[in-house]
Amino acid sequence: MKQKSKKKILFFIPRYLKLSDPTSVKFRHILPDLSGENEIHVLCFYRGTVQNKVSEDNLTIHQIPYSKMGRKIFVKSGVKIIQNGKKQEYKSSSLRRLSGKLKGWALFFPDPLIVEYFSIKRALQSLISEHDFDIVVGSANPHTTQMFASYAKKIKPGIIWIQDIGDPFKSPYDRYLTVKILSFLGFLYEKKCAKYIDYLIVTNEATKKYYVRRYKPYREDNVAIHRHGAVILDQNKERPMIKRNDKLPLKLIYAGTFYDGFREPYHLYSALKKLKDDFELDLFGSIPYRHLPQDNQGNIFYKGSLSYKDLQERFGSSDIIVYIDNAYGLQTPGKSYEVLCKYKPVLCIYENDNSPILELYRKIPFVFMCKNNENEIITALKDLKEKISHGQVDFEYDISLFSWEKRVSEYDNILDTFYGKNGDRQTE
Repeated sequence: MKQKSKKKILFFIPRYLKLSDPTSVKFRHILPDLSGENEIHVLCFYRGTVQNKVSEDNLTIHQIPYSKMGRKIFVKSGVKIIQNGKKQEYKSSSLRRLSGKLKGWALFFPDPLIVEYFSIKRALQSLISEHDFDIVVGSANPHTTQMFASYAKKIKPGIIWIQDIGDPFKSPYDRYLTVKILSFLGFLYEKKCAKYIDYLIVTNEATKKYYVRRYKPYREDNVAIHRHGAVILDQNKERPMIKRNDKLPLKLIYAGTFYDGFREPYHLYSALKKLKDDFELDLFGSIPYRHLPQDNQGNIFYKGSLSYKDLQERFGSSDIIVYIDNAYGLQTPGKSYEVLCKYKPVLCIYENDNSPILELYRKIPFVFMCKNNENEIITALKDLKEKISHGQVDFEYDISLFSWEKRVSEYDNILDTFYGKNGDRQTE
């Protein structure tokens, strides 16, 4: 058997320290276990004022401070004011508020991280020169990271640049003309960057086909699929679902946020209003006030944001997990896998029949699917109540396939494959 070679890898993950960021969640679960076979460094930004280096979980983390402008955009000041559904407010800079209103990338192209262009160049120059990395993995979002593939190759010709893309550079709001223009500029931007990116990692088959079809440098053999993982609640494994007292309302839980025209809760609210005695819904996350129920239904409660650990406990005490899929687009949110690993029935509310996640969901017996309209949601909830009351929810599905342990192994194999291909290419 060919012995695996130890690789020196720099992961460029700008938001690695932002614990709620999906990209951060993914890499914080994967990198510590990858470090046993490799020497791994992480380059990220932080709120400090001087460059810093720390060791954590067998990783070396290089933290660079935001510039003065970057701090105005990325660093929140003040305290979030929100309790029991009251309006959210932040003390933030006018530049941050303007960036938020314009969806960020309409003000800064390709995204707000571009204001740190020179800080990133200096950091890459220093780290690649000092550590002589074999591979750099750039994470996106943010998509500014893509442009530095060419610069890394100037510092060290032959270095491998792998771009790990969570979401395609295609705004969920691209129904609007102004964003369609920006999407076209994004196409030109990615086309230029693709010349210097050796390999691509995406989250689903639809995104792989999108990039292979759209950009010539990407082919079937240099684009890999790596899906998000999840923490499996082992404590619920022996008691996944018991018969409930029909007189008690079933507790639904939704964690996340909503977007106008893209992921909306209004049909769910109206359905629950008609099933007021049978169901209650707890909402968690940074949900804008306009997306909360505007009348006091009495069975929908906004609980604000929780830590990851506390949220897992809330999942464990709920009866049904609600997942509302995106109305369009190629994105497969990490949450779409997380909700499967709590040993709870999942109500999947969707609009797009071709959504990438639906192929998987249709195979899982404890996922109950319905279109995002009031009548279908009511029918699905009644069906769920009937099955739960008789203990008939089927949990016979191997959810360990979605565990982070499994995802670590898959990511390690992708890196080995790409590294081996690059070695074969150099010896030809």
